[in-house]
Amino acid sequence: MTFGQFLVTAVLLINTFCNGAVPVFVNPDPLGGTTLSIAEDTSVGTTIYTLLATDPDGDPLTYGKFTGVGFDVISPDSVVTTQTFSVAIQSTHSITVSAFDGTSTTYMSMSITLTAAVAANPNSPVFLPTLYATNIPENTASGTSVQALTCSDVESTTCTLAIQSGDDASNKFTISGNNVQTTSTAIDYDSMSGQSFLYTLVITGVDTPGSPSSANTATATVYVTVTSQNDNTPSISGPSTSTVSEDSAAGTTVCTMTASDADYGDDGTLSFSIVGGNTGGLFGVSSSSGVVYLAGTLDFEITMSHELVIKVSDGGNSVLTATSTVTITVTDVNDNSPTCSSAPYVFSVNEQTSATPVTVTTLACTDGDAGTSLQYAIASGNSDTCFALDALTGVLTTACTLDYDTGSQHYALVTTVTDGTFTTTVTLAVNLVPVNDITPSFGSSTTVTIAESSSAGTAILTYTAADSDASPHNIEKYEITSVTNSGSSFFMIDMTSAVIYLSQAVDFETSQNYVLILEATDGGSLTGTGTVTVSVTDVNDNTPSCTPTAHVTSVSEDAALNAVVIADLSCSDGDAGTSLVYSVTSRPVSTHFAVSETGGVASLVVNSALDYETTSYYVLAVSVSDGGTSSTVSVVVNVGNVNEAGPVFNPVTYAVAFSESTSVSSVLATVTATDADTDTITYSFVTSYTGFAIDSAAASAGAAALIGVATLAAGIVKLRKVSSLTSGSAKLTKVGQIKSRYGPKHGRVRQQKWTLIHADCIASCAYANQANW
Repeated sequence: MTFGQFLVTAVLLINTFCNGAVPVFVNPDPLGGTTLSIAEDTSVGTTIYTLLATDPDGDPLTYGKFTGVGFDVISPDSVVTTQTFSVAIQSTHSITVSAFDGTSTTYMSMSITLTAAVAANPNSPVFLPTLYATNIPENTASGTSVQALTCSDVESTTCTLAIQSGDDASNKFTISGNNVQTTSTAIDYDSMSGQSFLYTLVITGVDTPGSPSSANTATATVYVTVTSQNDNTPSISGPSTSTVSEDSAAGTTVCTMTASDADYGDDGTLSFSIVGGNTGGLFGVSSSSGVVYLAGTLDFEITMSHELVIKVSDGGNSVLTATSTVTITVTDVNDNSPTCSSAPYVFSVNEQTSATPVTVTTLACTDGDAGTSLQYAIASGNSDTCFALDALTGVLTTACTLDYDTGSQHYALVTTVTDGTFTTTVTLAVNLVPVNDITPSFGSSTTVTIAESSSAGTAILTYTAADSDASPHNIEKYEITSVTNSGSSFFMIDMTSAVIYLSQAVDFETSQNYVLILEATDGGSLTGTGTVTVSVTDVNDNTPSCTPTAHVTSVSEDAALNAVVIADLSCSDGDAGTSLVYSVTSRPVSTHFAVSETGGVASLVVNSALDYETTSYYVLAVSVSDGGTSSTVSVVVNVGNVNEAGPVFNPVTYAVAFSESTSVSSVLATVTATDADTDTITYSFVTSYTGFAIDSAAASAGAAALIGVATLAAGIVKLRKVSSLTSGSAKLTKVGQIKSRYGPKHGRVRQQKWTLIHADCIASCAYANQANW
């Protein structure tokens, strides 16, 4: 039997004695054998199996080992190891055990497979994660948790943490449980620039295995970045006083302040500013160097000293500052030029329609030097002498008519003011303010002509108004305010160019002219109106129409000339004053029909005689034209048949001779009549004749047969001709014996009458077959 990859064989050795039964093994199984697995590190003397056998005689059994190395059987029934093992040397062992009942012995083999030994502590602890990064501010308090670490081991043993490297000699960090913490040694950001303000701590985790296994170790790295704290206040120093001349130029150095800060980086970056005493912004300070300089013009006559408060600030998030005060004394210099207080010198004045002076401004100029008289003058920019400046008062007035629309709109007057020593130049900007003094005006009313066929979007006319005002009072928009004849929807105007467009097609037949009222509006809301008359000219733009466009009618073939076939073709044309012209074409080709107009009504009439027998219907196309366009009315005319012609015998007289022995039902004669209307002819006797008949079965063929039906005497038989709708013929047959020998020898025959002549008479009369009989 096979177990896994090993073949196990059980051998049963039985010694037979005549006087008893042999032992029988239960364990190992005598039927399938037994295979054991033991670890290769099983200790010597370890019991690996218990034997069991039975004896049918009930004898006590003794177990022993028969063959095999490394194992033995000890009393009473245990299989034990006697050596150490190695899977690498030999992975499978076999032994044979025995059971002895005092007389007989039974043997059984066992297979033993070694399994590789499993270490007691095979797994190292694990950090999850293995890399940590965190930030702490400098001067963090002792015992503050920096980073919590997670260390675990599958054997569920303790993971003990320790700092392996990365801390400095003063031991800024320690381990508490699974946390990296700060110690009482302060961390100073400002001293860490050499190590980039970073601690790279390597943390070990060691498990605690059972004896005799050794401990396993794992490592994790914790990056601790130290952030700065603004924990040092800057200090400032410099002179407490300084002197500067009032005529010193801007940029002149007044004094220099110095400062320091023990913080590193932004926290130690210093900047200077003036926070007090700098009225008018006369002084400035370099934010980086602390140099105090003159930023404006000093005037001893106004302020003789300035007390500035200089502040230095560091760059920390929580800014720390220090201040120092310096008093600056201004020394007097004769440097005052005339000054004018109305800067900026920009003025506005309405455009003027007359030369009456209007005050623009007064130059209020002064001089710091006592007892100074000022003189004013216009130096340039007044070439058209439209302004005057009073030399003593500095009053600027207009001196001409100022027209914004046609002249200059802006003036730049360069003026001077002098105290006799110093001269100040002032440029005055004078802007004219436009006045909306002109109303938009259209020229005379105008008339324009357009064809009614003009399409939407057609430019009709450009009708502009005049307004001499310049922007912003020039014309801004045009509008159509009204249109006569309800024509507002037909016209539109470009608000800027005043081009009038057709917005939809006009119709001459609806209206022949429109009067448009236009309004022009300027930028000052003044308006003017104008009138445009649009005349519409007629265009043949409508196709004749007839209702209905198709007819089916009939007319009798005997209709008289000009008989009405269709009383009113009901044709019209939307174009005013249009005359319609009619023409008729026929299939088959004929001139039997024409159109007759009376009082504006067009009728279809018979133009020539009709004949049903020639043509029974006509397909007409009545064309209706207005001279430019046309339409067609379809007409089917059925010709009604009229029985206008009676049957005609040909010949009209017949001579018949027959023997008296002629048998009954014999055909005596066949007569034929024709009808011009092609109607069917029906034959009959004019009066009743005994002994004769008309064959009715043959009458449909267009002929008739005279038939003898009895014995008759000679006499006259009159035949009657009758028309019918179908053609045919009939035979006269004798249907009886003629035995009479009486009658005249001759008989006169008249038109449409039969004269029956006795045979004897025919034989004896020379005129029997003459046509006049």
